[in-house]
Amino acid sequence: MDRRSSVATAKNKKPKKVLPDWLNHFNARDLKTLFKCSIAVWIAAVLMFINPVLKSYGQAVFFGPILLLIIPPTGVVFISVLGGISAVLGMAIGWAWGVITMKAALATRSSAETKARIAEMGALAARNSPNPTSALAVKSYAKQLIYSGFMLDTRVVVTYFCMLGLFIYFMARIKAAVPKLALTQLFAIIVADIFLVIGPLLPSFMGTIPATIIKPAATAIGIGLACNILFFPESTSHICLRQIEDIIAPLKDFLEAYGAFLEHRGDVQLDKQHIPRIRRSILKDFKALQANLVFLPLDLSFGYWNAEDIEALGGPLKEIIAGFLGMLIFADSHSESRAEQFSVTPQGADNPIEKVTSHTGSRNQTIMQLLDPHDRQDNREVDEPLRHSLKALHESSHPLLSTLMDTVSAILEGTHNANSRRWFGRLTADAQAEMRNRHQATLNRLRDQLEKFSNSNTDLLLTTYGYLFDKEGTLKDETDATAGHAEAFLKCLTYEERLHTFGASLEAMLAKVVILEEHRTKSQFWPSTKIRKATSWIFGSDPVSPIADLSAALEVDEEKKLNEKDNKSEAETLLVSLRECHRGKVRSSGGKLVLAITKWLGNENGAYALRFLIVTIAMALPAVIPSSAGFYYREKGMWGLIMAQTALTKYSSEYTYGVVSKILGTLIGGVVGMACWYIGAGSGSGNPYGLAAILAPVIVCLMWARLWGSPFILPGSMVMASTFLLVVGYSWDDTHIPSYGNPGIGYSVFWHRTVLVLIGFAAAAIVNFLPRPPSSARYITKSLSHSLRTNRDFFALLLAAWSSADRGKNIDGITQATKTSAIDTAETIEALVGPIALLKFEVSSNVFDSETLMRIAQTHARLNVSLAHMGIYTSDLPPTLRKRFTDITGAFNERCVGEIMGMMCLIEQTIKTGDPLPSGALPRVSARFARRIEKKETEALSTDMIRESGFRRYCIAIDAFLSLLAAIDDLAQDVKSAVGETYGVNASANFANLE
Repeated sequence: MDRRSSVATAKNKKPKKVLPDWLNHFNARDLKTLFKCSIAVWIAAVLMFINPVLKSYGQAVFFGPILLLIIPPTGVVFISVLGGISAVLGMAIGWAWGVITMKAALATRSSAETKARIAEMGALAARNSPNPTSALAVKSYAKQLIYSGFMLDTRVVVTYFCMLGLFIYFMARIKAAVPKLALTQLFAIIVADIFLVIGPLLPSFMGTIPATIIKPAATAIGIGLACNILFFPESTSHICLRQIEDIIAPLKDFLEAYGAFLEHRGDVQLDKQHIPRIRRSILKDFKALQANLVFLPLDLSFGYWNAEDIEALGGPLKEIIAGFLGMLIFADSHSESRAEQFSVTPQGADNPIEKVTSHTGSRNQTIMQLLDPHDRQDNREVDEPLRHSLKALHESSHPLLSTLMDTVSAILEGTHNANSRRWFGRLTADAQAEMRNRHQATLNRLRDQLEKFSNSNTDLLLTTYGYLFDKEGTLKDETDATAGHAEAFLKCLTYEERLHTFGASLEAMLAKVVILEEHRTKSQFWPSTKIRKATSWIFGSDPVSPIADLSAALEVDEEKKLNEKDNKSEAETLLVSLRECHRGKVRSSGGKLVLAITKWLGNENGAYALRFLIVTIAMALPAVIPSSAGFYYREKGMWGLIMAQTALTKYSSEYTYGVVSKILGTLIGGVVGMACWYIGAGSGSGNPYGLAAILAPVIVCLMWARLWGSPFILPGSMVMASTFLLVVGYSWDDTHIPSYGNPGIGYSVFWHRTVLVLIGFAAAAIVNFLPRPPSSARYITKSLSHSLRTNRDFFALLLAAWSSADRGKNIDGITQATKTSAIDTAETIEALVGPIALLKFEVSSNVFDSETLMRIAQTHARLNVSLAHMGIYTSDLPPTLRKRFTDITGAFNERCVGEIMGMMCLIEQTIKTGDPLPSGALPRVSARFARRIEKKETEALSTDMIRESGFRRYCIAIDAFLSLLAAIDDLAQDVKSAVGETYGVNASANFANLE
């Protein structure tokens, strides 16, 4: 097929349709996970239909499958175990405090009073029982009297509400302050609720009343652990290697698209709105990997590589991600279209590019796709100087890009072989040697290409742009004919350095993979690192690696880790000293204590906990009022209490969206539950085999939504699953272990559940919105303001670092602290994306709406990356280039620094308060910098300087500084568009009015 026919084919071929992310999981790995989790829930649900288990556990056997839907047995076994331990710990804490409360409450009423009241109840039951001659009937009627509030006593009730109210208040504070303990808090409060609404009704001590839910919950945790181990078990090492593959795999498509951009010299369209999504996706995947790496020292695995080997890959992987994000900055700087998908589109009929599809799912396909050619008139013109630069860069980088794609393939092949050929399909020794030789050859070729690219590309660019320099090699003054060419040349150097940095990170990764392939040639059992070190310590031997030189090759060095900790501590100390505030007046110790207590009680967490306590008391009070206690017990009023507690959120936008999704989940779950019950039971008491069969497909669908549904629908899907299991479970209970207060079967259970859910949500709405609804916008603006302050602090830290570097001090610790701060800030911004999107459901008086805050967050992310790159690329500049950088940027000029710091501080405070800005208070710092540079005399740029070692890193540092200024200006405009201006003075008009 010739060139033109390939173009025609590309034009006529429609883009392949891709399943949405939540549905695109029809692959072996995800289906195994789905089977493992679904079978665990199904086994726990089948226990409801086994009569001996039902009679032993009680009416709440359905609580077991609900718990497994909340914490499915997927992923790392230790994380699954920790989830189960968190739930058990919460139930244990709630149980212990409930028992203490019950003992204290019963002690407030004398034994004589209790006996007299019990005797009176017995006589009343004997008189009013339908069958006074039957002891069983009298006992049943006495039980009804107890649950109708016959034994209620004010002193007992007050003790219960005081002690359990205090417990619930602190649990709510823990939930608000430490979201990772949400499971512990949830189950602790559920157990406390049982004591709160049932305990005051009881005549004597009964410490086992929460056993009804604790038994099925503990059983479900055991079932989940067994299924996680028995069905397709994966160790932490295997999961981490798989996650590394998922992070590396999309890079090949990205490199191919990057090469297409250079080849077609800028005739492209890039979706600027999708680039932040890619950035967030990569950070999310890497964060998940880091969470699993924590458990590697406890891992027991069978395979080629051990936990320490995999942990050693974390460093190069972090550098790969940093380099990839730098390459995304390149894409971001040339994003012009607002298309719905992230695409690279060559223009014109002579560009034979066909669509590049991903091989790892839709997430990878969205990273970079080459689409069909469009007509030239539908696109903007590309700057000719930049087109000229890209042509030169393509000629020099094409061999390197090809080698980089081979490198990515080699890394993927190495990790996949180590992770997927543990038991079956192992390579023979000859095949392993052949693969290792190929990878070593790829590594050698990559090193050669990187060296050639580094040495020859600058000379090639200088040859291409030789007309910009005079005979002495000094940059000429810009003319109309060369306008923009010098800037394009420097941008080309910047892109060149980013590509070289990215290639160097891939080279480091492949080097470690090759080392592991050379030393780890057989699969074996790897005990826990902690256990191995403990055993070595007990028997008096040093815990050495099986291969003597492997630890050194992989840079697993304890001394290096200690040095990193020392550097981090030094950076933190310097940062604290920079943040130190010099006040004229110091408060007394008593004043500080009172202020601290007031802030602790009145902050957002305190307000949420107080609301939580109020709604708990309001929904639990009918259970301890004699006239309503029986009705509350019969109608399962505790469902309404739990729904009110779970519906309450810290911010009103979350409440509004959550209530809508949970009501829909209740209705759908109830309908599905009724359908399952009537299909499995018909008009009878229920067929266990039919119900077990009909539950299976429903559980698979619910687990699919739990594992891969959007986080926004997760609360609704959980309520849907709970309602479904409640309808089936209580219907079976009513026909097999009938007792006082059962809600009935099928439809009766459904409407009871629906009414109580609506009552709980209504109570939560009253407490949530009165007297003042908690605003998500206030929380988001405070968070953005705080992260901006962190950026401002680290900008000051960089200035201090450059000053220290000029005096010959080591600033590696500050550079590492800057990287860590940038990652933390990026994660903070990523975490705010969801709440910002939910702002559209909030009625707020805040001046910042969802669209404005999303723009501010995206601009803030650019500012954060620019600041990080400025710190990273200036850390190892030669002294001459660092001095040139500080002179040009004004890093040691108080006025220049004051302008930048003042602007960041003003933006930070305006975002926090929302007050209008004084007219003209936000000068464009980039424009002021440009005017200052025009007046400043600096050494002219020369070819010798360009050839100097580190000049390309200097270009990136300058580019990062300019990006920082541009981001500050964009932030200022975004903030101004929301808050407006004040004090706009028109002098002529004012004087005219005075006259």
